[in-house]
Amino acid sequence: MPTIYLDSCLVIYLVEKHPEYYPKLLQKIEQHADSNFVVSSLTALEVMVKPKKDNNAELIARYQSFLDQFQVAGINDSVMLSAIDYRLVGIKTPDAIHLACANHLGCDQFWTNDNRLAQVDKDWIVNVC
Repeated sequence: MPTIYLDSCLVIYLVEKHPEYYPKLLQKIEQHADSNFVVSSLTALEVMVKPKKDNNAELIARYQSFLDQFQVAGINDSVMLSAIDYRLVGIKTPDAIHLACANHLGCDQFWTNDNRLAQVDKDWIVNVC
């Protein structure tokens, strides 16, 4: 079963039902229904800040429900050391950690909406939007 890592922006699009990207993402996920989708603990940190800052209990609950459906991988020292290699080629720290985490998990693809990231490895990192 293929494993696909979802970048934080995609989680936001899915949970908040972004008018442009939500339908595209649902279609793409349906095309990969046999895949295992994963996120990291960094994803949880990134997507929960604004709803918590806004005291938006309904959105917090929606994010938590979404995250509960997926494998949420922790970030260990091995991931952090691997992230250094991405930093060395100019990737920003959060993105470097996401990529390193996906590599550590052995993900077959990394899905994003970031063309800059997609240029790093066009076969593995896919801009799905």
